[in-house]
Amino acid sequence: MTNKGLYSIESILNNQCNNNCNNNNKKKIDNETIPNISITDSDDIQDKKCYNCIGSNSDSIHINQLPCLVLGHIFSQIFNGILPSHYYSNLSNVCRKWKLIMFKIVRKILLVEENYTSQTKKDVIESMVRVKDWFINAEFILSEFQRKSPVKEITLRIRLCDGEFTPLCHNLSECCSLIRLDLGLNTLGDTTAIQIANLLIKNSPVLELLNLEGNKITDEGMTEIAKALKFNQTLTKLNLSKNYFGPDSHVELVKSIMDHPALVHLEVKDTAVSSACSYYGELIKSSTSILEYLDMSGTCPGAHCKALFECLKANTHLKTLIFNNNNLFPHYLTFITDTVFLQKWFANTDAIHLEEVMLNNNELNDFGIYELSKIYQYPFRIRSVGLANNKLTFCGLSHLCFSLCKHKFLEKLDLSNNNLSDKAAPSLSYLFKNNSSLKEIHLRFCQLNGGMDDMCKSLEQNKTLTWLDLNCNRIDDKATYSLCQMLKVNCTLKTLSLGSNQISNASAEHLASCIKINNTITSMDLSNNHIDFQGALIIIDAMRFNHSILDINFFLTNIPRNPSLFLKKQPRDLNNNIHEIIRLNENNRLNSPPSPPFNNNNNNNSNGS
Repeated sequence: MTNKGLYSIESILNNQCNNNCNNNNKKKIDNETIPNISITDSDDIQDKKCYNCIGSNSDSIHINQLPCLVLGHIFSQIFNGILPSHYYSNLSNVCRKWKLIMFKIVRKILLVEENYTSQTKKDVIESMVRVKDWFINAEFILSEFQRKSPVKEITLRIRLCDGEFTPLCHNLSECCSLIRLDLGLNTLGDTTAIQIANLLIKNSPVLELLNLEGNKITDEGMTEIAKALKFNQTLTKLNLSKNYFGPDSHVELVKSIMDHPALVHLEVKDTAVSSACSYYGELIKSSTSILEYLDMSGTCPGAHCKALFECLKANTHLKTLIFNNNNLFPHYLTFITDTVFLQKWFANTDAIHLEEVMLNNNELNDFGIYELSKIYQYPFRIRSVGLANNKLTFCGLSHLCFSLCKHKFLEKLDLSNNNLSDKAAPSLSYLFKNNSSLKEIHLRFCQLNGGMDDMCKSLEQNKTLTWLDLNCNRIDDKATYSLCQMLKVNCTLKTLSLGSNQISNASAEHLASCIKINNTITSMDLSNNHIDFQGALIIIDAMRFNHSILDINFFLTNIPRNPSLFLKKQPRDLNNNIHEIIRLNENNRLNSPPSPPFNNNNNNNSNGS
């Protein structure tokens, strides 16, 4: 994006021209001329031009060292139509002491976040105080938003406290078009909870999402929210995770949403459930509830979880149960895996609605997995299973794979961070060969290097798997050779993750040969391996013959992820030889849909990875 216009603070504050032009010629900027606004901490301002005399060909505005109060003037310009309000506007203040504050407007959405990288604790405190003081006093923002273009979504993440939120409540109460209110990751307490409860009752006829995660709401405030939910008819998603309320508030909450006509998504992770777990069981089997998604991760209900699992047998509406980080003991599962109960449970398969179960980081061990395997033998319509970090070995895996091999609905399986070892290869091979529905499997940190031959032979025959995650498995060049031979035959795999292994330049030729032949794979992660300059060139050169691959990740292998940046630093003759390769790769990228990004944090609900 070209930066054809730079404006001083004074020209915005005083609405005056730095170039002494005729202000009578002021004109509003068309909505399609400025898609981006940024504020930087650059010490150099060059070619300052009048804010009001900007030509129609300007692409962006860069403003130097903008204090908080100036943002108010920019907002007023947006509301008055001088700047486009329906384009993405990113106003980032980086005044060194408080590094980055973001104000975004996207189609009637107000987003205020504080993303700073401070050097000292004092700087952080100063940054929060200045941002919050400005925003709390600038009530005109919401009022102008409502007058000019009614706000529909609000996100505030600047560590607001109770008293700091109060001045905004009046404008929120007048905003009858609000659909999403996200106040997560602040420090709001019971006073704010009571104010929000009043909003739910009186002033939010269309509110659909409420996020209060990561605040300091106790039983007093949560009780008021629970009471307000009895009068609300529109809320569909509610996130109350990581607050300080206890079992009594959970009981009131469940009673309030038992008959709620719209709520389908509830998150209460990292709160104290304890004895209230039985009430959530009643909610699951209630014929009046329409709840489809329940996240109870980190609630540690202990033995009380038995009541919850027992009620799953009568479930007719819940589709997703997230129960990670709860330290389940295997014997908690034995009473629901009794053969008589299971046969009765699955007598009417149309009543089984559960599609996703996440039990990551629960220390189930082999015995617990054995009990779960009994369930998976039945015609369960489950599509996603998470069993990462459960102390599972190849013994328990054999039972699991046998029960899943003929499962007709399973699409995603996460077994990461379990010490499966090379002995797990036969079981996984059996699963790949016999299961006809599995599309995605994650096997990070499973120590699978030695059994790659057997797995690859079965993958050659597999017709459904599209994502194979083998990061962090100490895979060496011998195992990589087996994978490359498999890729020459397999025609369904699209994403192969081999990051953080022991792949060296010796595998570069094999990787290049399979890239030349395979025209279905779109993403390959080779990050954090032992591939250097020469190996990367061999792999990049093979991309000349491939028309499907969009992304090869060389991060932490001394090769940048973007090959064009890498080549800029190389001799000119090398650039000339490989320039055509880069062009072909970019053509692939432009003519194909984007591939799933590689994320070091693992977006697969694998808490143990």
